[in-house]
Amino acid sequence: MKLDRPEFLGATRGLLGNTDVRVCVREAVRERLGNWFEEHPERAMEVVDRIVSR
Repeated sequence: MKLDRPEFLGATRGLLGNTDVRVCVREAVRERLGNWFEEHPERAMEVVDRIVSR
């Protein structure tokens, strides 16, 4: 995705602030990650367990 005028949040400019872009990226990640979880349920469980245990 290419933006004409990207907006960043924070002093380090590490977080993209454009709402439209965040929604688009969130949906793309959700779709891809969901597909990966379905294709690799054992590995998905390991990842989730690792996240939850932190």
